[in-house]
Amino acid sequence: VAAVLLLTVETRRAGAAAGCFLGFATLTMPAVFVIALLCCTAPLVTKGSNFRSRALSGVVSLLLAISPVTLLNYSRTGSFVLLTTAAGTNFYIGHNPFALAGYVLPDAIRPVQFVGRGSIFDKMKQVAEEVERRTFRDTEVSPYYFRKAIGYIMNHPLAELKLALLRLAALLNSYEATTYADYYYQREISPVLRSLVPFEFLLAFAVVGLFGVSVRKVYLLLIPLAGTVIVVLLFFYLSRLRMPMIPFLCVFAGCGAALLSSFLKEREWAKVFALLSIFTATFFFARISWVSHSSSNEWNKVGIVLLRQEKLEEADKAFERARQENPQDPNTYFNLARLAEKRSQLELAAALREQARALLTSGSREYYKALRSRQ
Repeated sequence: VAAVLLLTVETRRAGAAAGCFLGFATLTMPAVFVIALLCCTAPLVTKGSNFRSRALSGVVSLLLAISPVTLLNYSRTGSFVLLTTAAGTNFYIGHNPFALAGYVLPDAIRPVQFVGRGSIFDKMKQVAEEVERRTFRDTEVSPYYFRKAIGYIMNHPLAELKLALLRLAALLNSYEATTYADYYYQREISPVLRSLVPFEFLLAFAVVGLFGVSVRKVYLLLIPLAGTVIVVLLFFYLSRLRMPMIPFLCVFAGCGAALLSSFLKEREWAKVFALLSIFTATFFFARISWVSHSSSNEWNKVGIVLLRQEKLEEADKAFERARQENPQDPNTYFNLARLAEKRSQLELAAALREQARALLTSGSREYYKALRSRQ
């Protein structure tokens, strides 16, 4: 937001400051680099002077802002790595035979089964080494998975087109897809989250506000929206990847509310009806479920905390809630086994552990089938 605001100021200093802010944002989430690249085109489209010098100063300051990480990467690996070695692995997660609109780890890579938690990069590196039967340097992993993903895209263009449309629909959906911190679990215990305006209202007002605007005048506000779309189509839909566009949707939503209000005051009923029709269509489209949701990970973590506090009954309820959310999650059964051991129910604990191990080896396929059927 600070970068976009600074880009409206027609001085080289403002351009340089904007580049710094974009660099700092990129360090927190490398996907923002796409938005940063698009921002370099802003002086070419928007009215103003010194657009070449402003763009150049912005690019230089952007690279300077991220340079400490690049230099650190070089000192550790001896190779040029701009930000991260995980780009290729993330790209493959979005483009493989098991890929869905949201973030889902692949079930297998050729003959090697992909299961387990922990460092996704380390696990995918290990799988690549097993498949190719050789040792990989960290810097070799990303190009390897880029090649595999591009090969899959070239061989399955229709499947990839369908996936792109599903991701675009998921991006415009009210569902908040998260990985380590589940929005829906947090909303159950947070009155602040429960009181926020739902995404479908924000999107519907924003679409209304986009009508009749001059692209040249609002180009800077459109850049985060375009960048977010590109990132989601390149990788997968996650709510944190959608976050950069939210403040700018708020601006367009304000425009939409103001436009609707002005037509109501002027009693231009035809225009009011047209805007309300657009609002209603967008609102209900955003409420269609495109990506599956499960809070099992969160309820498992809550159950573990309660288990350590010796609150066995409450832990049991948390683990059962996790099982309801996702019956195919092996972690739930391992946790229920720990609970059974605490209660000296050793036979039950052994059965639950066996069930968890079975899910680790074969249950993931059933989980993917369930996800696909819901999608």
